[in-house]
Amino acid sequence: MRRGLTILFTFAIYLGFGQNRLKDIDILKYALDTAKLESTRVIIKINLADLYALVNIDSAFIYSQNALTISRQISFTEGEARALDALGWIFHNTSNHALSLDMYFKSLKFAEKNNFPDVKGAGLMMTGLTYKDEYGDLNKALNYIYGAKFLFDSIHHNRNSTVCEALIGAIYIQKHQLDSADFYLQLAQSHEAQYNLNYNYVIWGYFGLLNKAKGDYVKALDYSKQAAKLACYNGDFANCSGFNIQVAETYVSLNQRDSAIYYATMALNESNKSKLNGYTIKAGTILYNSYKNIDLKKALYYKEITSSAADSIYKSAKSYSLNNVIDFEE
Repeated sequence: MRRGLTILFTFAIYLGFGQNRLKDIDILKYALDTAKLESTRVIIKINLADLYALVNIDSAFIYSQNALTISRQISFTEGEARALDALGWIFHNTSNHALSLDMYFKSLKFAEKNNFPDVKGAGLMMTGLTYKDEYGDLNKALNYIYGAKFLFDSIHHNRNSTVCEALIGAIYIQKHQLDSADFYLQLAQSHEAQYNLNYNYVIWGYFGLLNKAKGDYVKALDYSKQAAKLACYNGDFANCSGFNIQVAETYVSLNQRDSAIYYATMALNESNKSKLNGYTIKAGTILYNSYKNIDLKKALYYKEITSSAADSIYKSAKSYSLNNVIDFEE
């Protein structure tokens, strides 16, 4: 996706940069220490921001903001476009979805004006994901992600084309078009294996959702647990938390409260590691609902956690707006 530094960037939405995200961060930090050209340093900082977005949100903000500032100072248009893209991803992970969309729209505008097709594809894909997850506009989400896949196919970006296939499958699950969902997830799984993308655990997670929608809870749990385990192993705290939430929600559907509590607690612990407030709210809500009829003290404790996470989302959005972090000029 991102050019420069021999295309070090791997799309951080779900893909592990390598077998372990933290090791890849160390590699990039060494590259940053030895890089001489300021434009190269900007690209490395953006790569670090993308990786930190699923590990440590504060570090992700620092690297992306610095990359944006330096890009503007040296008139590095590509760096500015990619820094905006990185900020969009960070705001998405902190559940600041309005700011996330704002970043992606601005990044898309830069990409179209300056012919950065990979940045445009990423913006289309993530805009579609935001419409899917936050606003529930599945038709608009499909349009954006189909557009991204078409663009990635045209530049032979097999990795991100495969990501799009998986996201399309996930959207069809939400639309209850399960045959279409199965088709796209099978396609994504085939391409993941063909191109060795280290993306299998995300596809397993979506197969978990598909089997849950089909009523096969045994397969749903098996896929979701495998996805969570490998995400945690890869240092992908966001998906580790997200897939553990998925397991907990399945146990809620099965009225197995103790198991739901166990996996929701694991999800909460992972989300707290990197201040992923959206996941904290989801895990905390499961725990509140699980305890409210059996242990009011614990229920109120988790209610407070979810309220605090929601406040953090609001305060961070207000803070970054007031400090003009996201100012944009033509």
